[in-house]
Amino acid sequence: MGHSLLCLLGLFLLSTVIHGNTEVPSKPTVTLQPSWTQIYSGETVTVRCEIQGGEGAQWTYEWRAAKLNTPPTSNEHRITVTESDSGGYSCRGRRDYFFTEWSDIITLTVSSKPKPTLSADNTTLPVGGSVTLTCSVNPSSSSSGWIYFWYRDNILLNFSSSDGQLSVSQEGLYKCKGKRGNPAYYTHASQEVQINKTRPASAVVTVQPDWPTLYSGEIITLSCEIQGGDTEWEYEWRTTSSYKPSNQSELRVDSTSPSNTGHYKCRGRSKRAQDHITEWSVPLNLTVSHNKPRPVLTVSPSWLSPGASVTLNCEVEHPSAGWSFYWYKAVPDLSEKSSSYELLPDGSGTAQDSYIIHGQTHTAGYVCRAGRGDPEYHTDHSQPKFVWSADVHSAASLTVSPDRVQHFTSDSVSLTCEGNFTEWRVSKFSEKGFFSHCCDCQKLSGSSYKIHSLQEGVTVYWCESGSGEFSNAVNITVRGSGSKIGSFIVPFIIGLVSGIILVLLLLCCCRKIKDLCCNSLTQSQSTNQNSAAQQKANKNEDNVYSSLLPGDFPVYEIIRSSGNTGSGGPADEHRNVTSTLELNVIDEKTDFRKWRNDDPDGSSDYEDDDHETGSVSGSGRGRGH
Repeated sequence: MGHSLLCLLGLFLLSTVIHGNTEVPSKPTVTLQPSWTQIYSGETVTVRCEIQGGEGAQWTYEWRAAKLNTPPTSNEHRITVTESDSGGYSCRGRRDYFFTEWSDIITLTVSSKPKPTLSADNTTLPVGGSVTLTCSVNPSSSSSGWIYFWYRDNILLNFSSSDGQLSVSQEGLYKCKGKRGNPAYYTHASQEVQINKTRPASAVVTVQPDWPTLYSGEIITLSCEIQGGDTEWEYEWRTTSSYKPSNQSELRVDSTSPSNTGHYKCRGRSKRAQDHITEWSVPLNLTVSHNKPRPVLTVSPSWLSPGASVTLNCEVEHPSAGWSFYWYKAVPDLSEKSSSYELLPDGSGTAQDSYIIHGQTHTAGYVCRAGRGDPEYHTDHSQPKFVWSADVHSAASLTVSPDRVQHFTSDSVSLTCEGNFTEWRVSKFSEKGFFSHCCDCQKLSGSSYKIHSLQEGVTVYWCESGSGEFSNAVNITVRGSGSKIGSFIVPFIIGLVSGIILVLLLLCCCRKIKDLCCNSLTQSQSTNQNSAAQQKANKNEDNVYSSLLPGDFPVYEIIRSSGNTGSGGPADEHRNVTSTLELNVIDEKTDFRKWRNDDPDGSSDYEDDDHETGSVSGSGRGRGH
């Protein structure tokens, strides 16, 4: 019996050994190391087949892979992958005559070598600050295993990060690369990003409104603008004016005055870096005029003609400075010794500096002014300008006595205002452009005035009634008192000259008629005359030369010379003589022979005083004998 028990125990042990070790293990599992979701060409991965419960057993492994030409028999398959290694992988185990099931297929996807993306939150370094660079390889996740390296101007920085961010405070050209795995696998370099240093900030002073000239009472705003910086600033002002600005970026002056005149400049200090200060700005020159501007009004035409329109032009000192214009009609106000102003239709705040009036028929005065800004600043009113009409109308008229074109300063003139009113005044406008009420007009009875002292020049006079009416205008021209004599002398001289010219013309007409007679008479007496003259010259120390002049008329020439009675020698042969020339016109009816016989010597009438006989006398050189 003991032998039987031993046999049964041996059989049990043999069965346990055989059947216990041939228990079928669980289904294998294929894993990838490293276990990244995205694998790139060039990386090294390990494909592993793991059999749960089969530890310690000697297994042989079979692999199924579409891309494996010689599948390995070990449980690990190490591959430096390319894109061609993409595909499904599965495995199973074999021991003796036992096989496990095939594992589930795991898919390996291999992409081309990646290029990371580099971005910056700002490409300009703020003053005293930094910018953040971010480098990432898509898809980016915390389990991707990337370590990032940084380059500035192609030089590797001594810094790496796993979160892909880098804070920089220096300008330069930045790029990055990613690295992971063992052995290390590097991506391509990212695109480059230029980080610029903040250029030195500069301050600029501006003024609004930006008008070339400011006037007392206008509203302005001065601003300090920092250009080239994106930080917060504190401001500092300097000015040569008596105005002391606060340390704000804007200064508002609600009512300018000459005390605001001066140079203004500013600078900024960074709140983040107190040692960062801009340079002082270029000074802004601010000029505030004490006097309000007064525009100049012109009227065209000055004298009305039927059917013509009147154009008003209002000119300010700086016409391009955003002015708007206001147009008024001047209404006489005798109680204030001035005029009030009525706004013309559509004459309020026009952008144009001209205004056209249609249908004006009587004398009228006009005024303009300008305004600009918000709230609006207004200039003074211009001096009134007038358009005159010479037409007399029943409501108001002016008459002048004496009524003539020209007056003289020594004259007195009476002016009479007539119409439906009892109260009048006389106004005038001189050719020099001065308008005034006639202060030198002496008021006579009623509405008559007398001017005793007229001013030289051209002046326009008109009447203004108490109800605001204008009379016709009268143009009075006044000349100096000396002009009164000149006005008679000039016509006299002109008449005299005209008469002389007429006589000469008549004599020329008679010339041909007398030509034959005069020539004959001159030839017959020439010999006798020359002989007598020669004899007389020999007898007398004071010689007289006479001859009959040739020409149309028998004109007898007598030259009496008074010699110099010095030594009388040859040295005096050529001596100065004083000659008297007498021209005698002989009428053609006069007996020439008889005229000669009356003076047989040819000297009876000519030897008393040589200065009394000549009608034309002069000094000259004589001829010596």
